[in-house]
Amino acid sequence: MPSHGREPDDETCPAMRVTVLGIGHVGLVHAVCMAEFGHSVLALDVDTSKVASAGNGRAPLYEPRLEPLLRKHLAAGRLRFTADYRAAARFGKLHFLCVGTPLSANGHVDLGQVRAAADALAPHLTESRCGPVYRATGHGARGSRADPPARTRGG
Repeated sequence: MPSHGREPDDETCPAMRVTVLGIGHVGLVHAVCMAEFGHSVLALDVDTSKVASAGNGRAPLYEPRLEPLLRKHLAAGRLRFTADYRAAARFGKLHFLCVGTPLSANGHVDLGQVRAAADALAPHLTESRCGPVYRATGHGARGSRADPPARTRGG
């Protein structure tokens, strides 16, 4: 898969240290793409078998052309995997929550995994940091509001 646009440089798009929480379809693809754009990425998942698989260059899911990019960025040192929230908090300047948001029986989005990930990360943050929450939900999903994550020591 070719790179799109210019490689980041200090003037237009400085490389960042980012974490991606959750390495399902959204998170793993996001982590690999961030590495492709030149950022240093530490991806976290609570499923240690996914962490081991991805860390060895084997995508735990199928996405066209993903595995070669995964291996490329592992070899370049721009992409690593962990199950350690403390390591993720220390590493990243920006945290992306890409965990599951399944639908409940009544069609509302279940934000339990988002809250759990934010709450697991928050105690390890030493300064105020923010990040977007990506969610993949089915067509016609009804919205739901997330409570803000636990306040961090620096925020």
